[in-house]
Amino acid sequence: MKRHLPLLGAQTCVALLLGLLAPALVHAEGFGSPTMDGLLAGDEAIYNLVEASDSMDSPQGNAPMDLGDLYVANDATFWYFLFTVYADLSVDQWGKYILFVDTTNDTDGGLTDAWGRAISVADPHKAEYTVRSWLDGGGAYTAAKTQLWEWNQVDSTWSSPGPVAEAALAAGAVSGLEWKIPRAALGDPSTIWCSIANTGGGGSDNAQDTINDPAEDWNAIDWITPAVVSNSTEVALSSGTDTTPPTVVGACITDRLSFSDIVTLTFSEPVVDLGNTSWYSDLGGGSIVAVTQSTPTTVEVEVFPSYAYGACEQIAVTTIEDAAGNPIVANGTTNVGNFYQFQLLVRGNMSLHMQADDTPPHTFAIEGSTAPLTWDPLCDFAMSDADADSIYQAEMDFCFPCAESALRALEPTPQSVEFKFTHQCTEYETLGGNHFYTVDPGSLGTGVDTLDVFWNDEAPVDFTTLPVDVIFSVRSFASNPPFGSTDSLGLGGNALPLDWNQPPTNLMADDGVAPDATAGDGTYATRITFPAGTLKSVDYKYQLKAGDPVVRAAADSVFTFECSGQGDRNVFLDDTIFSTTNPIILALAHYDDCAFATGVSGLRPEIRGFSLDPSRPNPVRNDATIAYALPTTSHVRLDVYDVNGRHVRTLVDETRPEGRHAVVWNGRMADGRTLPTGVYFLRLEAGEFAKSQKVILMR
Repeated sequence: MKRHLPLLGAQTCVALLLGLLAPALVHAEGFGSPTMDGLLAGDEAIYNLVEASDSMDSPQGNAPMDLGDLYVANDATFWYFLFTVYADLSVDQWGKYILFVDTTNDTDGGLTDAWGRAISVADPHKAEYTVRSWLDGGGAYTAAKTQLWEWNQVDSTWSSPGPVAEAALAAGAVSGLEWKIPRAALGDPSTIWCSIANTGGGGSDNAQDTINDPAEDWNAIDWITPAVVSNSTEVALSSGTDTTPPTVVGACITDRLSFSDIVTLTFSEPVVDLGNTSWYSDLGGGSIVAVTQSTPTTVEVEVFPSYAYGACEQIAVTTIEDAAGNPIVANGTTNVGNFYQFQLLVRGNMSLHMQADDTPPHTFAIEGSTAPLTWDPLCDFAMSDADADSIYQAEMDFCFPCAESALRALEPTPQSVEFKFTHQCTEYETLGGNHFYTVDPGSLGTGVDTLDVFWNDEAPVDFTTLPVDVIFSVRSFASNPPFGSTDSLGLGGNALPLDWNQPPTNLMADDGVAPDATAGDGTYATRITFPAGTLKSVDYKYQLKAGDPVVRAAADSVFTFECSGQGDRNVFLDDTIFSTTNPIILALAHYDDCAFATGVSGLRPEIRGFSLDPSRPNPVRNDATIAYALPTTSHVRLDVYDVNGRHVRTLVDETRPEGRHAVVWNGRMADGRTLPTGVYFLRLEAGEFAKSQKVILMR
């Protein structure tokens, strides 16, 4: 079993060497309160020896989620867990991580993880508690993305009391994740048995890598094999003298009154507060009206007058002590809480969904990743439709920490919020991911914004109002033998009458009957009528059942899709130009050649030399190069639209000469604002010709 020394100094190397020589028994930890920064450096004496290690498992199917070392410590109030991942998680923002904790050393405990995946923990160390954390969706890593879950042995369910006390991520070639959990939240056991596992983003993904003692208890090469985690890393509670002073670890407005605001300050440990307003000061000049201790680690401070949205605010604390009598250090940093508040009005257009599901009552709610939104429980943030126009609204106040700029001034920092709508408290939108919004007061110049979103990202402008015909034609790729009379070709897609069935519902023919031009020439064709109300962006692929398996090395009884592992072809149904009498005639496709697999829309097929290439790369994370060609000198306009048909950026608006051209798009709007993850459309117009392409933006 290999040991790795990420994020460590020489002092820690000695500690790890001692750990290698020690037997795999209960470790005696240091006692204290490590700095919550995701780093072991500076906290070696507190974390002491590595609890468990997992060797670097690459190459495996779990990149970038390869787990490394686990450290555990405690103080008088909290447990601390620090583990490493062999990837830069500030870049590879993907994956879910789970801490399993058994507090009773028996066979009672969870049969799945808190996401419902079939990850079981082997007897006798089934978990009474789990911590689950996700990095999907990007944005700042905060405690809100890391939640504690408790197992109910009676009804075999998991429930969450909320996020952990603190969470931190340290970026780097080897990243660190650090979690802080109240001892009382785990029932304050004297010994725990634990392990770390990870899963992918899919709802059925099992664990694929673990950190446990003994090591290599379970590592998989796929997401299908059921996972059984030994959960046998045994850690005893340590004791010692508390000499660590309390610090302010968070500050947020939790209630807005008529003329004042309630700011909740969160401390690193329980504090003793006597409600003395002179111990608190608003560094922006406001007055402290009242102070109330709401929990052992939180104090509510009423500040007059109310704060403005979008501006950094600070509250400083002095004199306050922890239970051991350690006073807070008035150093201007660890005794100061900073924050800004952002108000977002989400207007959800539910009209299309209400037409499809006309069963009352129509109750809509918004779920999400960041307080005041939650994923669980459902329907706790209801939306309203006061004027009965099918647009349901939710006004939310978000609170985020400020960050120090290069000029050492506090500034609001962009934050990512992901959310989804629910209907009747049971039905989620069916879109593949979540809606994303970037909170960025700096680019808006204010702390207030309005966001219009359609259920499932499907707007009326995205659907045809008239039926449209499309003529598809395909022949064998140039390097392969031509299709023959014993071959069968079909067409699959995401919009009726196309589907993804195998064998295909829609077959193609090489019989000389229109739209096929010549019988037996190896070109197969079909004409598909897409009815009114079809989503304009249609994805499709061709299917082949080879009649001669010797020639094509394919079973003659099976249809297979082309371009395995690549994206789909796409055609945009522009019903302002095309119809059933003026069909879209797609350029002749070559089977299994999907490098430029986008259909022609708005382009007369007889015109040569006009093209819009797919963006490179696609999906786009940073910059995308968009190339196009003109048959003659033309005035060119190249625009970007979102899925709701809203114009978000003009990339070209000038006369360009005949030939090929390229432009780079940075994934932003014209004013520099970052666009969220999602599907966008490029629209190229040159004289009387036009063409569209789909591009996926990933953050």
